[in-house]
Amino acid sequence: MLKIGQSQLRFEDDALITGRGRYMNDLAAKGEAMAVFVRSQAASGRIVSIDTEAAIDMPEVLGIFTGADLKAAGLRPIQPRGKHPGPDGGEMRVPVFYPLAVDAIRYVGDPIAMVVAETKEAALAAAEAVTVEIDERPVVIDPLESVSPDAPLVWDEFPDNRCFTFETGDKAGVSAAIASAHTVVRQRLRISRVTAAPIETRGAIASYDDAAGLYRLELGTQAPHRISGDVAPVLGVSPDKVHVVASDCGGSFGMKNAGYPEYPALLWAAKRTGRTIRWAADRLESFQSDAHARDMWADAVLALDADGKFLGLDVHVRANLGAYLGPATVHPPVANIGGLAGVYRTPKIYAQIDGVFTNTQQTAPYRGAGRPEATYIFVF
Repeated sequence: MLKIGQSQLRFEDDALITGRGRYMNDLAAKGEAMAVFVRSQAASGRIVSIDTEAAIDMPEVLGIFTGADLKAAGLRPIQPRGKHPGPDGGEMRVPVFYPLAVDAIRYVGDPIAMVVAETKEAALAAAEAVTVEIDERPVVIDPLESVSPDAPLVWDEFPDNRCFTFETGDKAGVSAAIASAHTVVRQRLRISRVTAAPIETRGAIASYDDAAGLYRLELGTQAPHRISGDVAPVLGVSPDKVHVVASDCGGSFGMKNAGYPEYPALLWAAKRTGRTIRWAADRLESFQSDAHARDMWADAVLALDADGKFLGLDVHVRANLGAYLGPATVHPPVANIGGLAGVYRTPKIYAQIDGVFTNTQQTAPYRGAGRPEATYIFVF
């Protein structure tokens, strides 16, 4: 039995430190095709038309698929794993999030079409030939600006850009502490948006076994079972029908631990074409398609007595969720909000977190999943 502090023999290191790791680009599948995604270069707008006529006839192209194709085939929207109370006490607002954009685009990098070809070069050439006409609309990218009365709506079906309102703690007690305090300190804090930018960008190899009715997805991740659970409902199957195989993971910090829209799109295309399909993001595409993190404004109010002892702490956060709700998007802003207490004795604490939509990529857990944000507010 191991004791605290005792060294543990590790078996996985030798291959990794001697250059024998097996990452996505080390995995080869016989007869695989290549996929490239056509992404929006505008942050918001209505899709007027997608012209694939010239591209579909190009050499080695196996197929070009749009959001309308996936929707017609029965694919379902991506769903968040959890929910919080909605604004004004209603239900949390969950927008429709298909793997490929259907009627509109809502951030730079929103996937519009998927090209499948025999080679990466052929897929890239065809993707360049796909013409997309977008009727652009005003955008909002800052979480504080998104809640202003005149902010452009990210989703027309909602009256404003609020997604949820989460409250915890003793609101009345904190209000009383502030009212009776000798000193009140107020601070508005900006917590910037970050991205993981792993050494190995995201990628996947998708295939379908028609005889067994089994999808197979190979990719670098630390959470294959979570991804299976995220992707299976989109395909309309149970998680046991989506076999996710995790290769060595060249960096993630949590960013690669959820089902992204590319994954069900690739699996559906593999079934549709009867081919194993590989996709690998380049660095620019990674910046445009990986989930980002954090990005919030926090208004903090600290009440102290005449001796400088804490009486109460009030925190109001506007957290940027992005345009869509990925499987884990709503988790980080609230999951570790208890870190506001820090190591000090604070009799009363109250926090309100407003999750808001903007014309940016979805956010998700990254290196701490809410802990750094709470700690930053605590040490201000």
